[in-house]
Amino acid sequence: MAETPHMQATLVETAQAQKEVTVNEALVRLDALLNTGVIDRDQNTLPGSPAAGDVYIVGPSPTGAWAGKAGQVAYFDQLWRFIAPRPGLTLWLNDEQALVRFNGTLWEVVLPTQRTRCLRVTPDILRPALTAGATSVTRRSMGASAPDIATLDYDPNLVRVCHALLPMPRQWDRQTVYAQIVWSHPSASTSFGVVWSLAAVAMGDGESLGASYGTAVNITDTGGATDTLYITDFTAPITVAGAPDVGDAVFLRVSRAATDAADTLGVDARLHEVRLYYTVWNPGNE
Repeated sequence: MAETPHMQATLVETAQAQKEVTVNEALVRLDALLNTGVIDRDQNTLPGSPAAGDVYIVGPSPTGAWAGKAGQVAYFDQLWRFIAPRPGLTLWLNDEQALVRFNGTLWEVVLPTQRTRCLRVTPDILRPALTAGATSVTRRSMGASAPDIATLDYDPNLVRVCHALLPMPRQWDRQTVYAQIVWSHPSASTSFGVVWSLAAVAMGDGESLGASYGTAVNITDTGGATDTLYITDFTAPITVAGAPDVGDAVFLRVSRAATDAADTLGVDARLHEVRLYYTVWNPGNE
C-alpha cells in the first residue's frame, strides 16, 4: 500500500475495506510526533508498564521488541510502533528539558543559537584533582608540519578527575549549561567507547568552598582511529549547583567514567578541550 513520504503513514486505497483502520493508524502516528514530549532518548529496554501514547527515542543498543530500532521514535498504541526519523525531525525531551534534532545519523541537542555563547576550557585551565586526578598537561608533537597538542590524559581503568574555575560573564543567565568534549586517543585495537562526566557548582561571596557539585551529566562518544580528533554531541543540560548569582565563582568538574559499562576504550582518553555553552540575558550587551 502507498505511504506518505515523511511519516510512512499508510494511505487509503480506492474501494478499501475498513478504511477507518488505516486512517486511525495514520492519526496515531501523527499524534506521536505532535505529542507533549519524548520520555527518554537513551533507554534500551522496554518500559515495564507503558501507557497509551508514551513516546521514546530508542537507545543505541535496544533489546526485546525494540531490537534493531536504535534511534527510531517508538510509541505505544496497544503494542510498540516505530517511526524512522528523517533529517530535521525535532522533538522535545521531557527528562532533559531540551529539544533534539535528528541530523540523519544521530539525535543532537538544539541550542538557542542567537543567545548562546561558548566558553572554551583548555587543559591549561583544567587542573588534575589532588585525589584521583588525571595526568598533568602532556604536550606532544604531531610532526614537523603539524601543530603540537596539549592534553589531559584520563586512565582507562580508574575514574579520574579534573577541576576548573570558570570566568563566567556577568551576562550569563545563570541557568543550565551544555558542553561538548574534544578528545582523542592513542593506538587501540578494539572497543572505542568513552564516557565523559561533567558537573558544576557556583560559590558567591562569603559562601563555603566546600559546596558540593551538582548532579553529574554523562556523554558517551566513540573513537576508533589513532591520533584523530573527536567531538562529542552536546550534553544534556548541566545544572549548576549553589543557586548561581551574578559574579559568582563557577567550578567545573570533568571526569572520565571509566567504570561505566559503556566506557570500553582500553587506553588513555586524551582531553583537548571542553566547550561550555551558556545563554546570555541580552546578546547585544556584552
